[in-house]
Amino acid sequence: MVYDNNKLKFTAGDEEIEQTFDGRSSPGVIRLRPIQRDRGAILSSECKAVFKISGTYNMGGIAVLVLFLCIAVDTVESVANECAFEQGSDCCHFQTKGGRGGEAPCFKGSVWNQAICNCDWPARVAVPCNPQEDCNVVEPAPVVTCPVDLATDQCCINGVIYTIISETEYQQGRTIQSCPADQVFSPDDCCCEGGDSFEAVDGKCMYWNFERTVIDSNQNIPIRKSGFASYDSRDGLADRGYYMQLDQEGSLAVDRLSGAYFGHRFSVAFFVRFDGLLNGENRANTIFSNGDEINQNYDEFPPTIFMIANSGDSGKVNLGGGVLTGRQTEIEPFFDIPVDENQWVFITMVYDNNKLRITAGDEVFEQIQSGQIKSTSCPLMFGGFSLDAGMAIDELLICQETGLTTEQLEAFRDAGTLP
Repeated sequence: MVYDNNKLKFTAGDEEIEQTFDGRSSPGVIRLRPIQRDRGAILSSECKAVFKISGTYNMGGIAVLVLFLCIAVDTVESVANECAFEQGSDCCHFQTKGGRGGEAPCFKGSVWNQAICNCDWPARVAVPCNPQEDCNVVEPAPVVTCPVDLATDQCCINGVIYTIISETEYQQGRTIQSCPADQVFSPDDCCCEGGDSFEAVDGKCMYWNFERTVIDSNQNIPIRKSGFASYDSRDGLADRGYYMQLDQEGSLAVDRLSGAYFGHRFSVAFFVRFDGLLNGENRANTIFSNGDEINQNYDEFPPTIFMIANSGDSGKVNLGGGVLTGRQTEIEPFFDIPVDENQWVFITMVYDNNKLRITAGDEVFEQIQSGQIKSTSCPLMFGGFSLDAGMAIDELLICQETGLTTEQLEAFRDAGTLP
């Protein structure tokens, strides 16, 4: 018996029967359901096919062999009935059944697939859906103007006011931040300028252990923390000291990777812990992204490297993401890598010569792609405005133009050995 892409073929000796099932079956799932015997007949209300194949064999005479085969295939309808969600106002949104609690959008470029109870790539959805034509696109928020009565020690961009603390420090809201090494804060341009801290060092990775510092230990490259981003050591990794806790739009930004060349190889590895993501419906965290996370202007500045976490309905946090190469017009994301909440998990993403490999604990995802990873003018940001729950990060390793091997990643995970 062979079931291959909605086609069933059954043979017994020289007898052969084939049948193609209507509709689209759920991915790779065939469930054999309990059958009943009634007056010599095999009955199943959920069978999609019942075959009868007759043959003869000699056992002191002629006897008749009759085989009954009952196959029950989970179709889109049966899988959908088990799903707690349904399509929202259009095919790019989903909501809890009955519409309780509002709706949530699928990540840019993906659409709702009732068959797998999740957002998916449009080509894999049975009912055609074009995000550009069939979905309500939220217009970007208008640019907020700056007040005219700023103090002498203040400057403003897009309505965000910065207060100058010193030549190298500034304050936004309640958070005081420092400029990268060798740079000073310019009140005229309202940003840090100057210096040569961002020159690449060939063959070296960037590594932050967050031991009360935001400077990487290999190339002295800073990672910029904003919002509610703070050092913490409670419930951290064993023998690893401090970590970075991100809450309420807290973020870490690697400005070094703004407009950076990624090529055919890129690696990122770190420990992460999700806190409270399962405490509500339709909650999600941006783990990292190099799209326009600040203004959420993904139409003009879509991410080419990203990973997200959302609240699943099975007591697990589901991870999704991917990379965008020059041979693609949109990211082909992976979805549904399950991890536990409130526990540290080691996550890696390695793109090495047209092969993408993701690991999260013992879970592994691999995908073949072609071309070089596209660059964006935005930094690689961890956390940020798309942060519905707390997220802790420790032992962050980023390598440009390097595809780390499994052995190198395991050595870094287990002993902190840098490649």
